[in-house]
Amino acid sequence: MFGSFFQPRNGNGGNGAVAVQSRSPQAAPRHHVRGNRPMPKLTTLGPSSIAVVSTHGSAKVLCPLTNASNPALHMAVASLHQHMLNASGTNYADALRVALDLLEPIPDSLGKHIYLVADGADNTDRDKLDGQIERARRMHVRVYTIPIGSTQAGHEFDCDRMFKIAVRTGGNLKSMSKLKELAEHFEQLAAKGGHHLGRAVAKVLIADVSPSMAEQWDRTTKIDALKFALIRFLQIEAKRQ
Repeated sequence: MFGSFFQPRNGNGGNGAVAVQSRSPQAAPRHHVRGNRPMPKLTTLGPSSIAVVSTHGSAKVLCPLTNASNPALHMAVASLHQHMLNASGTNYADALRVALDLLEPIPDSLGKHIYLVADGADNTDRDKLDGQIERARRMHVRVYTIPIGSTQAGHEFDCDRMFKIAVRTGGNLKSMSKLKELAEHFEQLAAKGGHHLGRAVAKVLIADVSPSMAEQWDRTTKIDALKFALIRFLQIEAKRQ
């Protein structure tokens, strides 16, 4: 059922976070050419936008804020598995830092949300997390944390720290135990139209690409379940533009 969504594409590895700003018609993306391969050029932001970031021991921008129909976003999500090649650990603080850097230029007249999807214990730069939480509060950024997986293979996520991130920034925590739950959750997020209290919302999606994301989960691996959910999210967001 889900196989067609899990075919990896060529792309650089890394942790993923996506930011989305929705609504408002966008011009079709233009392309420039690198060698024989056309590369999508990021379009001007509209009232709502999306970005993708990956995280493990450190965080990396896979695609900056752009509209949901931009091929660059889909390429970033499709490349998530490749970002795991040299991954190690999980670093919530650096993931938030990179996502907040993307959202800093966004005016307070727009909503700003971060969605952090992870299955790992926060085991890198733990002492820097509180500073990034306070920065999110000052920037009026809500962080929604989504722990996935279980204690399979002796692995479990750091629920207490994910809960602290969500509560102190005005977001919430919603844990997922099945692929279907994760996919439906992102479908619901997209169906809301990217708005909060009548305002458009710039969104950054943070994907955990630590090695444990390759573990089996439900009918697939955790990383492929996340890729499927994010692709559905982008498809719904793109239709709304």
